Amino acid sequence: MSAPQIPWDELSTEYAVELVRALRQFFDRGGPFETSAAELSAETSSSVEAAELLLAALSPPLIMRTVELCYFCDTETEVDESSGHLCPNCGRDVREQGQVKVKRLYTFHAVRTRDVRWVLALHGMNTRGAWQEEFNWRVATTYGHSVPVAIYKYGLVRPGAISRWYLRRLVQSVLEKLFRLNGLTKDSGLGGPPDVIAHSLGTWLIGHALIRDSSLKIGRLILTGSILRPDFDWPSLISNGQVQAVLNHYGTRDIWATAAHYVIPDSGPSGRIGFVRSSPMVVQVQAEGFAHSDFFNDDNLPRIFENIWRPFLTAPQADLSSLSNHKVTTWSEAIWPFRATLLPLILLSIWWLSMLVGIFCLGVGVFRVFHILIC
Repeated sequence: MSAPQIPWDELSTEYAVELVRALRQFFDRGGPFETSAAELSAETSSSVEAAELLLAALSPPLIMRTVELCYFCDTETEVDESSGHLCPNCGRDVREQGQVKVKRLYTFHAVRTRDVRWVLALHGMNTRGAWQEEFNWRVATTYGHSVPVAIYKYGLVRPGAISRWYLRRLVQSVLEKLFRLNGLTKDSGLGGPPDVIAHSLGTWLIGHALIRDSSLKIGRLILTGSILRPDFDWPSLISNGQVQAVLNHYGTRDIWATAAHYVIPDSGPSGRIGFVRSSPMVVQVQAEGFAHSDFFNDDNLPRIFENIWRPFLTAPQADLSSLSNHKVTTWSEAIWPFRATLLPLILLSIWWLSMLVGIFCLGVGVFRVFHILIC
């Protein structure tokens, strides 16, 4: 059963935002639940009356039922018009001289959606990945169970990142990390492959890790600021069972995704124009006006997680395509001298030359100081 389409933004304008947020968390957990106005109110600073109004407004999809409470111990019993109903807890008549205590319960019947077992987050180049902490918090507070989030940190990447040998080292490191964590999660009872969220260089690393080792398997993959080639062969990886589904969330003003094609081997602007090979399990969402890292701004991340990333991670496979707003596009790589061939060599040569000049100047300065001191 698909999750009901509920206008949460509209409800937030009519009811207390904290109440709407608390109720939404029940739906976000992806399974059946039951609550009452008193229980919902207790999670916020709003009154029971306000919570009751919100729950009533969502009936349906919520189904309201009434239970009778024992007048003496508040034990729940189904409403029964017979006057001789005894409490199964205290054995007394649930009514005291005809006085009745009732409680309204609101139930949502749904087949539980996909579980999120554990998640790996891969950050981009030359960033400490502060967004991962916020993402970690979102995941930890969204689902009805604890979801471990492993944060892969490879530190600040030096100019060597535009060389193939250094990138191969990073890919191998990602593979080792994933296999090690897979073993740990199996031992702890979590089981199953991880879902992955990657940004910028992290998208390149996870994509090439999957290509390098066909035994690597992950769950659903979220890409932001992707620098993988737009013709990257996701359909083959999906059909081989290495990836369950891919979400490419790309920004129309992502300059860095475009520039990567000219300095990083085997890369391309999929973070700006999307992927050109279609597949039902490759969901593409265009973020109009977004630059390379705008997804992680304080104003954007909470909304994006709630409206796009969380549904992608938990929705049944049949519902994933409804998230996409991608328009079919084409792409052709730059000619050989410009596609991360000559330019990286030139940049590396300039960098090494500047380093040598700096070392030479430092040596000359030290020699002069030493000469002054001994003369």
